[in-house]
Amino acid sequence: MIQVLEAELRRLAAFRVALRQFEFFSEQVSGKLGLTSQQYQALLVTLGDEGAVPFTLKVLAQKLNIKHNSAVGLVDRIEQLGLVVRRSCEDDRRSVRVELTARGKMVLNQLAIQHRRELHRVAPEFGRYFRHFARTVDETEWREPPRRGRKPAA
Repeated sequence: MIQVLEAELRRLAAFRVALRQFEFFSEQVSGKLGLTSQQYQALLVTLGDEGAVPFTLKVLAQKLNIKHNSAVGLVDRIEQLGLVVRRSCEDDRRSVRVELTARGKMVLNQLAIQHRRELHRVAPEFGRYFRHFARTVDETEWREPPRRGRKPAA
């Protein structure tokens, strides 16, 4: 088993903290508009795939890595807020398309502006992490832990 050096573990931990801080930011700004950050993500995903294949509940579940029934509940909540509508697919009546409303596009735009500003602020820090983690793994950064009853290799 390969053991990671403490400096690398600290870097991974710091990166996870930075990710969590961005997620917290997202929760806060989304919450001010009455949304959860997952609802904001659903709006983003819905807009991002608009015009491609019909954007269905199944696609939403796949994009957000959630179960279909969770996607249904998520769409129920954002539909009640007037941000999306459901429409039957002409090709397959069993499938339901999800589309942004005009209000949904407006709310999404407001949130995207704030998220883009925050990403601009944290980009240098994230860039350092990404450059580090994209680097080819240097064998000197890793070591085999000593095995019980054996001396470590020199």
